[in-house]
Amino acid sequence: MDKRTIGRIQMWLVAGTAAFTVMAQSAGVSLAAGGTGGEPFTLPCPDHTALVGIQGRAGDYIDSIRGVCSRFDEIGNASAPVTTATVGGTGGTSSFNLRCPSGEAMVGVRGRAAWWVDQVQIICAPIDENGLAQGAGTRDPFTAGGSGGDAFSHDAQHW
Repeated sequence: MDKRTIGRIQMWLVAGTAAFTVMAQSAGVSLAAGGTGGEPFTLPCPDHTALVGIQGRAGDYIDSIRGVCSRFDEIGNASAPVTTATVGGTGGTSSFNLRCPSGEAMVGVRGRAAWWVDQVQIICAPIDENGLAQGAGTRDPFTAGGSGGDAFSHDAQHW
């Protein structure tokens, strides 16, 4: 497990996409979770795509993570997903794949963290006809990782 790399999670800044205008406008804001046990990182989606999920490996901690991005058409249908680079190590006892429902994109992330990032859970919101995520979003019922650490929550309303 390479805790030095994955010890902190920084919000993904999605450049060039209307679906995450709020995130792109906040590019100077750095939101992080976890202690000083790792290095901060940003996993940008390709231009004109939005973050629709995360994948990785976890055990008691999040060992590795990467973003899952999709392009949306004018009626909110997502194209075939592409993934960002992966950060972290090769540890973890299982892989995870957390995805927003069809027609939705990520607007936040919740989880648990102390020295390391223990757990992650995604927050998703529907995409409207203008390609913007609408509302505060809803939590995906699934989580990845362990149960240690203190709760954290970062969403688009606070970026």
